[in-house]
Amino acid sequence: MKPFSVSSPTREIVLAEGASPPELLAVEPGEKLEVSVLFTTPESTIAAVRRAATLLNGLEGRISLIDVQTIPYPLPFETPLVALDFIKQRLLAIAGEIDLEIAVYVYFSRFRWETLAQVLRPGSVIVIGCRTNWWLGWEKKLARRLQRAGYSTVLVEGP
Repeated sequence: MKPFSVSSPTREIVLAEGASPPELLAVEPGEKLEVSVLFTTPESTIAAVRRAATLLNGLEGRISLIDVQTIPYPLPFETPLVALDFIKQRLLAIAGEIDLEIAVYVYFSRFRWETLAQVLRPGSVIVIGCRTNWWLGWEKKLARRLQRAGYSTVLVEGP
């Protein structure tokens, strides 16, 4: 799919719909370190983006914000459950929370895990925001699954 960009009041943020992010943590001399943040809920993702910014503090790097929108089988891919304009505005608001370079990727998929397995490189640093609660929510299950698959995950409990 073709990348598109959306301007925010402070800077331009590129949203690449369906494009693969660059090789994560494959840092050549002169390239930037990359930390991926997976979208969960707006509040939890803001906390995760802030944590990713502290991880990159003092380092030359950027954050990739990845949102995988799952589309159930009865619906065709052309009609996602959430309008693309709404997704763009929500992600721009989150990206505007910090003053670092953020690349935003939106994927439409039937299965979240399979999409993440295709776009993330093993050994990458992945930050996931989740709600503070005592039970094992889907975000914590995803973090465990990513860890078992060889990813370095940081789980950020927030609102």
